[in-house]
Amino acid sequence: MAKSYDVSIRIDAREAKRGAQDVRASLAGIKAEAREGASAMRAAGGVWVAALAAIAGSVAMASKAVRALAETALQMEPLTRSLTLLGGNAAAAGRELEYIRGEARRLGLETISAGEAYAKFALSLRGTALEGDSARKVFSGVQTAATALGLSAGETANILDQLQQMTQRGTVSAEALTGQLGKRLPGALGLAAQAMGVSTEELRAMAKEGKLLASDLLPKLAEVME
Repeated sequence: MAKSYDVSIRIDAREAKRGAQDVRASLAGIKAEAREGASAMRAAGGVWVAALAAIAGSVAMASKAVRALAETALQMEPLTRSLTLLGGNAAAAGRELEYIRGEARRLGLETISAGEAYAKFALSLRGTALEGDSARKVFSGVQTAATALGLSAGETANILDQLQQMTQRGTVSAEALTGQLGKRLPGALGLAAQAMGVSTEELRAMAKEGKLLASDLLPKLAEVME
């Protein structure tokens, strides 16, 4: 009987040992699964954090874009009013704006400042022989020459003012071409002679006799400047 108990005890001990090993193995498996679960949760959390950060960034960018659009609209409002006054209605104002944008792209100008300069110049020529398309041609010619000469917006505006004054007077004097305009637009007298197809002396004589008309000279001068 003692031997039987001894064998039984040894068998029970081995089974207990195996059971303990199985328990340890199970616990190890549970720990591994727990670690994997924790890693997955951390990874998922990271994805959510990244996603939320991306969403927040997109919202911030959209908000910034909306503010920029609102600011541009406010800046464009005075120009839109001037172009509507110039064209007479919204459709005409839209065509004028497209012209300005085209010139701004062609010459590398800032649209709003170029538009304001054009609107001021074109409005000043209403009721004159240079109203409408001729005003566009003169403005484009002046802006082309100013860009080539590297003139500032202020200097270009002064040239446009001088041309506007010539138009209001009706005739152009040689002094006007060599004086204020000549200082801002180098070679203005020679350009005017070239535009009219005469020598500078002949041009001076025409001006002296009151035969040099702004409505005749300025569109031709614009073509030469372009």
